[in-house]
Order: sequence, then C-alpha cells, then structure tokens
Amino acid sequence: MLLIFSKYHVVQVWARYAILFVGALAVLNNIYELLNPLIFSGLNDTGRPAGFYVDPNRSGCALVLSMIFSTEILPQKYRPYLISFIGLGILLTFSRGAILGWILVTLIFIKKRVISKHQIVYWLIAVGVLVVGLGFLSSEFVNINQLPYGIRERLEWFENPTGSEHSADSRMDILIAGWQLFLQSPLWGNGIASTIEWSFGISTHNMYLFYMTDHGFLGILILPLLVYAVTRNSRGESQYIALAFATFIILWGIFSHTVIEDRFILLSFALMATLSVTSQQEEKYRLGHNV
Repeated sequence: MLLIFSKYHVVQVWARYAILFVGALAVLNNIYELLNPLIFSGLNDTGRPAGFYVDPNRSGCALVLSMIFSTEILPQKYRPYLISFIGLGILLTFSRGAILGWILVTLIFIKKRVISKHQIVYWLIAVGVLVVGLGFLSSEFVNINQLPYGIRERLEWFENPTGSEHSADSRMDILIAGWQLFLQSPLWGNGIASTIEWSFGISTHNMYLFYMTDHGFLGILILPLLVYAVTRNSRGESQYIALAFATFIILWGIFSHTVIEDRFILLSFALMATLSVTSQQEEKYRLGHNV
C-alpha cells in the first residue's frame, strides 16, 4: 500500500509489475482449481474456479483490473498474449460481469491503440468460434454431470441464455425486493446498511441499488462521483487507463454491491488516483519545460 501511494513514477511502475504477477498467479490458480475442484472446497462452495479470491466473481473482477493496470508496461508485441491469458482466467470463473468487462476493456485498448487491431481481432474471432463450437459440442465430448454444479449451471446458461438459472433467478428476486425497499423512501432512503440484515441474508448484488436504498435516489451518483474523483486529472498515457478503469467499475457496480468493500478494488482506486496525479504533474513539467 505504501508503494501504491507513492508519487514517484518508478514506484508506480513496480506496483504495476506486482499487479501483473498477481494477475498471472490468479489465472494459474483458476486453472489448477478447474483441474482439482476440491483444492478450495472448504472455502469456495460455488463449484466455479476462484483461487485465492474464493468467490469467482471477485476473481474475475480482480483479473480485469490486473489487465487494465499491467498491459501497458509490456512491449506491444506481448500485450495480446497477456490479454488472452487473463481472458482465459476470467472465462474459467464463468462470471458474466467479468467476461463482459474483459470484452469492453479489450475494445477500449483497441480503440486507443494500446494493442493493434491486427494483433487481437483474429484472436478474438478464433476464440469466438471456439466458444460457440464448445457450446454445441460440450454435451458430446464432456460428461456435464461430472462437472461441479456451478460450472454445469453456467454452461447450460451459456448454451441457452433465455432459460432459467438459479443464480440469475435469485438475484432477480433480490433486485425486486431492493427496488421495493427503495420505493418505500425514495427521497431520503432507509438508512445506512438497510439491505445488509434483511431477510434475504445477502445484499442487492447491485452497487447503485445498494446506495439508493440507503440514501435515496441521489445514492445512484455516489459510485460514479468516486470514479470521477480518481480519474478526472488523468493526462497523457494515463487517460486510456482511466477510461478503461472508469468503464469497468461503472459496469461492475451493476453486478456487485461490494465495490468499495473489496480491498483489491480499493487499492486499484488508490493506484488510479496516484497515476492521475502523477500524469498531471508530468504534463505541467513538459509544458513548463517547452516554454
């Protein structure tokens, strides 16, 4: 944490190398857990690989953040390999929000020329064909009944997204209950932690609804304003990092109500803030030097 809060560029670069290492380790953990589902069975009861993050959705989120902060420190020719490797780790979590976040961040990287279109487009097409093909052929080559329940459930959902799925159905019930609670006091809210100890045993799965039930309709602005606060000073090369970070965090708020509780996400906010400030200082120095 002391390294991340440093104002020195070289220290921030080493912090990002640390994130690169942790991201690679997280992918390897997910691969290992897929091959040995019982390794974290006492902690992870979802049946989907999650590694040290225990929860597969948190694992997918952490991997997207690692890609955002570590891709640029590699030479350009190696960046598609990192993005592919991280994408594999995210795919193994079967986290829909993380998979969507990975796609959006990859598109931003292409748009901002962090990676070349020619480097990644063909790979994306190949992966798309592979995923679709596996979706059709999985029942022939894999005995789906031997897979953990969480993986079987997500595979069935990917084959038929319009079908019923326990996780999605339960989240919808919670969202409806949260919305009804918000409507009881839409102006002032129901007070802090109003959805923490209700009858469902788990909160809203949505950061915006979480704050709206607590603080009223203005609560929807809390997360976007926090993101804006840490990205608004970004200049130069940090701008594309800020764009990818802001896009993903805003998206992730739809899938999770623990955005500002998870320590790895809070550390990413701290790193984003220091990168923004440092980039602003570097721009002022360049302008003053040119004058």
